[in-house]
Amino acid sequence: MINGIVHKMVQFIDGEGYDQLLNTVTKGLFYFILVFCIPYFLYLLF
Repeated sequence: MINGIVHKMVQFIDGEGYDQLLNTVTKGLFYFILVFCIPYFLYLLF
């Protein structure tokens, strides 16, 4: 039971799915910074 779950996790991390997940997370963080942090920084400056 546990061995099968571990095997599936290792296959996911080793495969293409993990790359797509990291790509999605990176894009999400980038847009979060653009939408929230840069306007707040400009607000603090001016």
